Amino acid sequence: MKGEAAVKAKETLIVAILYVAVSFLIFSSGFIEIAKVSDLSVLPAVVSLVLLVPLFFWYKRHKQRRELSSVVEVDGGFVWVEVLGLFLAAMAVRVPMVLVLGMSYEKTAVVYLVVLTAVLIKKNSLDVYGFRTERFARSLGVGLAYYLVFAVPLFATWWGLAYIFTGKTVLTGYNPLPDLFIFPFMTLCVGVSEEGLFRGLMQTRLARVYSRKKALWSQASLFGLWHFVWHVSPFKPFQMTIHVFTTFIFGLVFGYFYQESGNLVPLVLTHGLVDTVGTGAVLNPELENAETLVQSLQAPAFAVAMIILALCTKFLARKARVTSD
Repeated sequence: MKGEAAVKAKETLIVAILYVAVSFLIFSSGFIEIAKVSDLSVLPAVVSLVLLVPLFFWYKRHKQRRELSSVVEVDGGFVWVEVLGLFLAAMAVRVPMVLVLGMSYEKTAVVYLVVLTAVLIKKNSLDVYGFRTERFARSLGVGLAYYLVFAVPLFATWWGLAYIFTGKTVLTGYNPLPDLFIFPFMTLCVGVSEEGLFRGLMQTRLARVYSRKKALWSQASLFGLWHFVWHVSPFKPFQMTIHVFTTFIFGLVFGYFYQESGNLVPLVLTHGLVDTVGTGAVLNPELENAETLVQSLQAPAFAVAMIILALCTKFLARKARVTSD
């Protein structure tokens, strides 16, 4: 027992060292200003993507050399220590990234945290936490469909209401070039890290101890709280509350999709598209306060889109299943 505890302590230390090292590399790169695409600085985004490569190849090699378990073993008395420990570790990097660099560049560090925790400490293959590679093309197709189910009513309601109120189109054009740069970061870094942490690790492990409903609501609550940092400086309590609430709703719907499918791949793609598409929108300069108008109509458009997304979630989640229950 002492030998096992020593091995686990050593592996935990390795995970912590790598997590801090990756966080430091990304954080340091944020002080070197090369260029920006929308709000995303080029260098930390590129560094984040490059750092995913060695992790990917390490996992493939490690999986070939070590037998990883497909059984998720959870200590019921320790599960909340695990979940909150992961959450606080991720938040400890996220807060300075946002407050100092103005963007949440912690994503790749969190990917390392998720992967190394699952593989080195828990001895699990990543597929038990939703990273399924079977029928991969089908999973991507479901992810695209899931995004469209949300995006089409969102933008139709948004721009339609704007036209009703102003008699003018809100957009005069769309430049896709920013999307081409932002999409890899938003999908491979943001999508993988957040879906892997909240839906993958947290929801999966909590569901082994508590009911699926409690696991679903718990991870969604933490996912909502995860977004408070955007409104700390300057402190905007109303905007903070709205942001936390809307991302909590996303956490519930995405968590239900994962609960029904056991597959994170569609959610990673949907997450990346939600965070990307719209970056290149060109607002009509003839409209007075166009940006303020667009923002004011977000709430009804979001409500319509989320209702439709929730109604379609169970159907599409079942399409994303890669094995039978």
